[in-house]
Amino acid sequence: MHTPFNLKQNNTRILLICDNAANVEKTKSCHTKNMGIPWNIMHNVSVKEAMPHIHNADIIILDLALEGPTTPKEIFRNVQHLSIDTPIIVLIGRKKHNLSTYVMEKGAADTIVGGGFGRLVDAIEFALIRQKITKATSDKSCGDQKDRQCLRDIEAIKAKKISDEKNQCIAWMSGGYSMQNNIEKDVA
Repeated sequence: MHTPFNLKQNNTRILLICDNAANVEKTKSCHTKNMGIPWNIMHNVSVKEAMPHIHNADIIILDLALEGPTTPKEIFRNVQHLSIDTPIIVLIGRKKHNLSTYVMEKGAADTIVGGGFGRLVDAIEFALIRQKITKATSDKSCGDQKDRQCLRDIEAIKAKKISDEKNQCIAWMSGGYSMQNNIEKDVA
């Protein structure tokens, strides 16, 4: 079962991957009451069902207690691999501190432990802010790298021009003979 994204512009597209009906209702209720930004939510009950929609999401809420043969760590790794740069907020059962620590070390944007849905809206908004800052920093870094490459290219052109001018000067001082002129005559 899934609900498609309503593709209104400027709405945050939230992909909820969860097979627990109570958690789905709590998540939707939390968004309806507290979300300060426009949003659309798509719900899928499995990672397999969600796969075609992951690339459209702005943020993913992933319940690691999904039924199936894979472990919670494998579920997280699979979604993370598919999502590339999309922030993932992980829903984790109570007393799963090691799992919470694991997903945070592996790059989860946040964890919601033991039904703490009161934090969910803040977690989403903070994850989106961090993503925006990271992207801006990355874009600036790319711009800086392009600037540095451009400066290196300019320096290389200057060095070649200086080398060419030195060769011309040497040729003039030696009576018009230079290796460059000799090579050009042989080629012609």
